[in-house]
Amino acid sequence: MTRRNLTRTSDRIYALAGLASWIHDTTDSSYCIGLWRDDLDSQLLWYSDISRSACPAPQRLPQPYAPSWAWPCISGPVAFFKSSSADLPVALSEYAGPDFHSVSVQPLLGLDTQVWGMGLTSNRYGPTFMALLQSTARVLPVYFYKSTDTWVPEYPVADFDSAALKFYIDAPAEGPAYTKNDPNRPMKYWLILAGKFQESGGYTPIQLQAVCLLTRRMTSYEDQILVTQAYLTFCLGISKHGDKDYRYENKNLATADKNVDLNLARVGIVRGAGSIRAWAEAVPETKFNLY
Repeated sequence: MTRRNLTRTSDRIYALAGLASWIHDTTDSSYCIGLWRDDLDSQLLWYSDISRSACPAPQRLPQPYAPSWAWPCISGPVAFFKSSSADLPVALSEYAGPDFHSVSVQPLLGLDTQVWGMGLTSNRYGPTFMALLQSTARVLPVYFYKSTDTWVPEYPVADFDSAALKFYIDAPAEGPAYTKNDPNRPMKYWLILAGKFQESGGYTPIQLQAVCLLTRRMTSYEDQILVTQAYLTFCLGISKHGDKDYRYENKNLATADKNVDLNLARVGIVRGAGSIRAWAEAVPETKFNLY
Protein backbone atom coordinates (compact mmCIF):
# COMPACT_ATOMS: atom_id res chain seq x y z
CA MET A 1 0.00 0.00 0.00
CA THR A 2 2.82 2.44 0.78
CA ARG A 3 4.09 2.08 -2.80
CA ARG A 4 0.78 3.22 -4.25
CA ASN A 5 0.30 6.77 -5.51
CA LEU A 6 -2.68 8.05 -3.56
CA THR A 7 -4.43 11.18 -4.83
CA ARG A 8 -3.78 12.68 -1.42
CA THR A 9 -0.83 11.39 0.57
CA SER A 10 -2.64 12.30 3.78
CA ASP A 11 -5.17 9.53 3.00
CA ARG A 12 -2.70 6.76 3.83
CA ILE A 13 -3.97 6.40 7.40
CA TYR A 14 -7.63 6.52 6.35
CA ALA A 15 -6.95 3.88 3.68
CA LEU A 16 -6.10 1.37 6.42
CA ALA A 17 -8.75 2.44 8.94
CA GLY A 18 -11.33 -0.20 7.98
CA LEU A 19 -8.78 -3.03 8.03
CA ALA A 20 -7.33 -1.77 11.32
CA SER A 21 -10.79 -1.75 12.88
CA TRP A 22 -11.45 -5.31 11.72
CA ILE A 23 -8.09 -6.59 13.03
CA HIS A 24 -8.68 -4.88 16.37
CA ASP A 25 -12.16 -6.37 16.71
CA THR A 26 -10.92 -9.82 15.68
CA THR A 27 -7.70 -10.03 17.69
CA ASP A 28 -8.16 -7.40 20.40
CA SER A 29 -4.71 -6.05 19.52
CA SER A 30 -4.06 -2.39 20.30
CA TYR A 31 -3.60 -0.20 17.21
CA CYS A 32 -0.83 2.43 17.28
CA ILE A 33 -1.03 4.57 14.11
CA GLY A 34 -0.15 1.91 11.54
CA LEU A 35 1.65 -0.33 14.06
CA TRP A 36 0.36 -2.97 16.47
CA ARG A 37 1.16 -3.02 20.17
CA ASP A 38 1.63 -6.80 20.30
CA ASP A 39 4.71 -6.48 18.06
CA LEU A 40 5.60 -2.84 18.61
CA ASP A 41 9.28 -3.39 19.41
CA SER A 42 9.74 -5.05 16.01
CA GLN A 43 7.53 -2.72 14.02
CA LEU A 44 9.31 0.39 15.29
CA LEU A 45 12.20 -0.79 13.10
CA TRP A 46 10.49 0.26 9.87
CA TYR A 47 12.52 2.23 7.35
CA SER A 48 11.98 4.43 4.34
CA ASP A 49 12.50 2.19 1.31
CA ILE A 50 13.84 4.76 -1.13
CA SER A 51 15.17 2.02 -3.43
CA ARG A 52 11.58 1.15 -4.41
CA SER A 53 10.34 4.66 -5.00
CA ALA A 54 10.00 6.07 -8.51
CA CYS A 55 8.38 9.15 -6.96
CA PRO A 56 10.07 12.20 -5.45
CA ALA A 57 12.05 11.65 -2.25
CA PRO A 58 9.84 10.92 0.77
CA GLN A 59 8.86 13.87 2.92
CA ARG A 60 7.48 14.14 6.42
CA LEU A 61 3.78 14.99 6.26
CA PRO A 62 2.53 18.24 7.83
CA GLN A 63 1.52 17.90 11.46
CA PRO A 64 -0.66 17.14 13.26
CA TYR A 65 -1.07 13.82 11.47
CA ALA A 66 1.18 11.03 12.79
CA PRO A 67 4.14 10.84 15.20
CA SER A 68 7.70 10.62 13.92
CA TRP A 69 8.03 7.02 15.17
CA ALA A 70 5.12 5.70 13.05
CA TRP A 71 5.55 5.04 9.32
CA PRO A 72 2.41 6.99 8.20
CA CYS A 73 4.27 10.21 9.08
CA ILE A 74 6.18 10.10 5.77
CA SER A 75 5.25 9.82 2.12
CA GLY A 76 6.70 7.03 0.00
CA PRO A 77 7.34 3.30 0.49
CA VAL A 78 8.34 1.78 3.83
CA ALA A 79 9.73 -1.65 4.68
CA PHE A 80 10.69 -3.71 7.72
CA PHE A 81 13.67 -5.80 8.69
CA LYS A 82 12.95 -9.47 9.25
CA SER A 83 12.45 -10.10 12.94
CA SER A 84 14.61 -12.86 14.40
CA SER A 85 12.22 -13.36 17.32
CA ALA A 86 8.85 -13.71 15.58
CA ASP A 87 7.20 -13.72 12.19
CA LEU A 88 6.12 -10.33 10.93
CA PRO A 89 2.34 -9.88 11.30
CA VAL A 90 2.12 -8.42 7.79
CA ALA A 91 2.24 -9.68 4.20
CA LEU A 92 5.91 -10.11 3.34
CA SER A 93 5.34 -9.38 -0.33
CA GLU A 94 4.22 -5.89 0.66
CA TYR A 95 6.48 -4.95 3.54
CA ALA A 96 9.68 -6.95 3.05
CA GLY A 97 12.39 -4.52 2.00
CA PRO A 98 15.56 -5.20 -0.01
CA ASP A 99 17.40 -6.23 3.17
CA PHE A 100 14.67 -8.65 4.28
CA HIS A 101 16.14 -11.91 3.03
CA SER A 102 19.76 -11.09 3.88
CA VAL A 103 19.45 -9.80 7.44
CA SER A 104 17.38 -10.21 10.57
CA VAL A 105 17.05 -7.96 13.61
CA GLN A 106 16.28 -9.03 17.16
CA PRO A 107 14.21 -6.26 18.82
CA LEU A 108 15.74 -4.91 22.04
CA LEU A 109 13.44 -2.14 23.23
CA GLY A 110 12.25 -2.76 26.77
CA LEU A 111 8.94 -4.16 27.86
CA ASP A 112 8.12 -0.84 29.52
CA THR A 113 7.46 0.84 26.16
CA GLN A 114 4.06 2.53 26.36
CA VAL A 115 2.01 4.64 23.96
CA TRP A 116 -0.57 7.33 24.59
CA GLY A 117 -2.48 9.23 21.93
CA MET A 118 -5.22 11.70 21.17
CA GLY A 119 -7.20 11.39 17.95
CA LEU A 120 -7.47 14.30 15.56
CA THR A 121 -10.97 13.28 14.45
CA SER A 122 -13.75 11.04 15.72
CA ASN A 123 -12.16 8.13 13.81
CA ARG A 124 -9.99 6.33 16.36
CA TYR A 125 -8.05 4.71 13.51
CA GLY A 126 -7.39 8.05 11.78
CA PRO A 127 -4.69 10.73 12.19
CA THR A 128 -3.57 11.79 15.65
CA PHE A 129 -3.47 15.16 17.32
CA MET A 130 -0.57 13.84 19.36
CA ALA A 131 0.93 10.42 20.08
CA LEU A 132 3.61 9.91 22.69
CA LEU A 133 5.82 6.84 22.99
CA GLN A 134 7.63 6.54 26.32
CA SER A 135 10.31 3.94 26.97
CA THR A 136 13.64 3.18 28.62
CA ALA A 137 16.65 2.11 26.57
CA ARG A 138 20.35 2.72 26.12
CA VAL A 139 20.57 6.19 24.54
CA LEU A 140 23.87 7.39 23.07
CA PRO A 141 24.42 11.09 22.25
CA VAL A 142 26.45 11.42 19.03
CA TYR A 143 27.91 14.38 17.16
CA PHE A 144 27.90 14.66 13.39
CA TYR A 145 30.71 16.66 11.73
CA LYS A 146 29.60 17.53 8.23
CA SER A 147 33.03 18.77 7.14
CA THR A 148 34.53 15.29 7.62
CA ASP A 149 31.29 13.26 7.40
CA THR A 150 32.07 11.57 10.70
CA TRP A 151 30.09 10.63 13.82
CA VAL A 152 31.63 10.87 17.27
CA PRO A 153 29.90 9.22 20.30
CA GLU A 154 29.72 11.06 23.61
CA TYR A 155 30.36 7.84 25.57
CA PRO A 156 33.36 5.57 24.84
CA VAL A 157 31.70 2.71 22.94
CA ALA A 158 34.81 0.64 22.29
CA ASP A 159 34.04 -0.62 18.79
CA PHE A 160 31.96 2.27 17.42
CA ASP A 161 33.20 3.03 13.89
CA SER A 162 31.73 5.98 12.04
CA ALA A 163 32.72 4.50 8.67
CA ALA A 164 30.72 1.32 9.38
CA LEU A 165 27.37 3.07 9.91
CA LYS A 166 24.57 2.46 7.42
CA PHE A 167 21.72 4.98 7.42
CA TYR A 168 18.06 4.75 6.45
CA ILE A 169 16.82 8.35 6.68
CA ASP A 170 13.03 8.70 6.87
CA ALA A 171 12.86 11.94 4.86
CA PRO A 172 16.18 12.69 3.09
CA ALA A 173 15.71 16.46 3.42
CA GLU A 174 15.99 16.00 7.19
CA GLY A 175 19.15 13.89 7.06
CA PRO A 176 22.49 15.07 8.46
CA ALA A 177 24.03 15.27 5.00
CA TYR A 178 21.49 17.92 4.05
CA THR A 179 22.04 20.27 6.98
CA LYS A 180 22.78 23.91 6.20
CA ASN A 181 24.51 24.53 9.53
CA ASP A 182 28.11 25.64 9.84
CA PRO A 183 30.09 22.58 8.65
CA ASN A 184 32.65 23.18 11.37
CA ARG A 185 30.04 22.99 14.11
CA PRO A 186 28.83 19.49 14.96
CA MET A 187 25.15 18.64 15.15
CA LYS A 188 23.99 16.55 18.08
CA TYR A 189 21.76 13.51 17.68
CA TRP A 190 20.75 10.59 19.91
CA LEU A 191 20.98 6.90 19.03
CA ILE A 192 18.43 4.67 20.78
CA LEU A 193 19.52 1.03 20.88
CA ALA A 194 16.53 -0.80 19.39
CA GLY A 195 17.80 -4.04 17.86
CA LYS A 196 20.56 -6.57 17.29
CA PHE A 197 21.53 -7.08 13.65
CA GLN A 198 22.44 -10.46 12.19
CA GLU A 199 23.14 -11.51 8.63
CA SER A 200 21.21 -14.58 7.59
CA GLY A 201 23.38 -17.66 7.03
CA GLY A 202 26.63 -15.89 7.71
CA TYR A 203 28.95 -14.42 10.31
CA THR A 204 28.16 -10.93 11.57
CA PRO A 205 31.10 -8.95 13.01
CA ILE A 206 30.11 -7.99 16.53
CA GLN A 207 30.91 -4.32 15.88
CA LEU A 208 28.01 -4.24 13.40
CA GLN A 209 25.40 -5.59 15.82
CA ALA A 210 23.75 -2.42 17.12
CA VAL A 211 20.64 -1.24 15.27
CA CYS A 212 19.43 2.15 16.50
CA LEU A 213 16.75 4.73 16.05
CA LEU A 214 18.43 7.95 14.94
CA THR A 215 16.71 10.83 16.74
CA ARG A 216 17.07 14.55 17.35
CA ARG A 217 16.05 16.66 20.31
CA MET A 218 12.85 18.60 19.78
CA THR A 219 13.89 22.24 19.74
CA SER A 220 12.00 24.01 16.95
CA TYR A 221 9.02 26.29 17.57
CA GLU A 222 6.58 23.67 16.28
CA ASP A 223 8.20 21.02 18.44
CA GLN A 224 7.89 23.17 21.53
CA ILE A 225 4.18 23.65 20.88
CA LEU A 226 3.77 19.87 20.75
CA VAL A 227 5.70 19.35 23.97
CA THR A 228 3.70 22.13 25.65
CA GLN A 229 0.46 20.46 24.60
CA ALA A 230 1.69 17.20 26.09
CA TYR A 231 2.71 18.96 29.30
CA LEU A 232 -0.71 20.57 29.67
CA THR A 233 -2.32 17.19 29.18
CA PHE A 234 0.07 15.60 31.67
CA CYS A 235 -0.40 18.16 34.41
CA LEU A 236 -3.85 19.60 33.87
CA GLY A 237 -5.64 16.84 31.98
CA ILE A 238 -6.91 19.33 29.36
CA SER A 239 -6.96 19.34 25.57
CA LYS A 240 -8.57 21.46 22.88
CA HIS A 241 -9.99 18.24 21.53
CA GLY A 242 -12.04 17.58 24.65
CA ASP A 243 -13.24 13.99 24.87
CA LYS A 244 -11.48 12.94 21.66
CA ASP A 245 -8.85 11.10 23.65
CA TYR A 246 -8.35 7.72 22.01
CA ARG A 247 -6.23 5.78 24.46
CA TYR A 248 -4.10 3.24 22.69
CA GLU A 249 -3.54 1.31 25.89
CA ASN A 250 -6.59 2.44 27.87
CA LYS A 251 -4.46 5.00 29.64
CA ASN A 252 -4.83 8.74 29.82
CA LEU A 253 -1.85 10.88 28.87
CA ALA A 254 -1.96 12.30 32.38
CA THR A 255 -0.74 8.91 33.68
CA ALA A 256 2.54 9.10 31.75
CA ASP A 257 5.76 9.83 33.63
CA LYS A 258 6.11 13.61 33.81
CA ASN A 259 9.75 13.58 34.89
CA VAL A 260 11.26 12.87 31.49
CA ASP A 261 13.44 15.63 30.07
CA LEU A 262 14.64 13.90 26.91
CA ASN A 263 12.04 14.72 24.24
CA LEU A 264 13.06 13.26 20.89
CA ALA A 265 11.80 12.94 17.32
CA ARG A 266 12.81 10.15 14.98
CA VAL A 267 15.03 10.90 11.96
CA GLY A 268 15.70 7.37 10.71
CA ILE A 269 17.40 4.02 11.38
CA VAL A 270 21.12 3.32 11.76
CA ARG A 271 22.81 -0.06 11.81
CA GLY A 272 26.42 -1.03 12.43
CA ALA A 273 26.80 1.18 15.53
CA GLY A 274 29.00 -1.16 17.58
CA SER A 275 28.55 -4.36 19.56
CA ILE A 276 25.77 -4.93 22.08
CA ARG A 277 28.40 -5.72 24.71
CA ALA A 278 30.23 -2.42 24.15
CA TRP A 279 26.93 -0.55 24.45
CA ALA A 280 26.13 -2.33 27.71
CA GLU A 281 29.52 -1.37 29.13
CA ALA A 282 29.50 2.30 28.09
CA VAL A 283 25.95 3.57 27.55
CA PRO A 284 23.50 4.08 30.44
CA GLU A 285 19.80 3.33 30.22
CA THR A 286 17.68 6.47 29.90
CA LYS A 287 13.96 7.12 29.92
CA PHE A 288 12.80 9.18 26.93
CA ASN A 289 9.73 10.51 25.16
CA LEU A 290 9.46 9.99 21.42
CA TYR A 291 6.94 12.19 19.58
